[in-house]
Amino acid sequence: MSLTSFLGKAAAAAALLLASLSLQQAPASAAPAAPQPATSQQAACWGQGCAGQDPQSSGCAASGYTVESFYAHWGDFVELRHSWDCGAYWTRVTANSDNRPYRTATQSGRDNGTVIYEHTVSGNCWPNGTGAPCAATWTPMVAGALIRTCHNADVLNCTAWRVTSSG
Repeated sequence: MSLTSFLGKAAAAAALLLASLSLQQAPASAAPAAPQPATSQQAACWGQGCAGQDPQSSGCAASGYTVESFYAHWGDFVELRHSWDCGAYWTRVTANSDNRPYRTATQSGRDNGTVIYEHTVSGNCWPNGTGAPCAATWTPMVAGALIRTCHNADVLNCTAWRVTSSG
């Protein structure tokens, strides 16, 4: 086989390969990192406009999901929550610290770790020794480029600062 014949066949094979690749459909975009549920209630705010508002009464909790969670000292369950419909965050805490006060904060900050906004909820869980957790409570919402949650029931526990798409 001559060099000219070989190069012609190689060029034809390359053209066929390129044509078949261009006919393939592009892959679907990646699924979102968290669920985006359909909500029946219209949210009353967006982003910074939600700061200080209650996630339940504003309608934001309807599309809320847990971004990060941990068990804190005394077994309190702490969840950093986010709403797709509102672009805001809050913390929900289910206290299990029998007759112990707690303070939970959702914070928005700057890249140097300075807290800009902080909304808190405080409580004192009284399950009367039953071992059952108290009803969940939650902080008002915050929005911003950096978000974290902290919980203090004798021991301070905080999540790492989380970079968000809002702010």
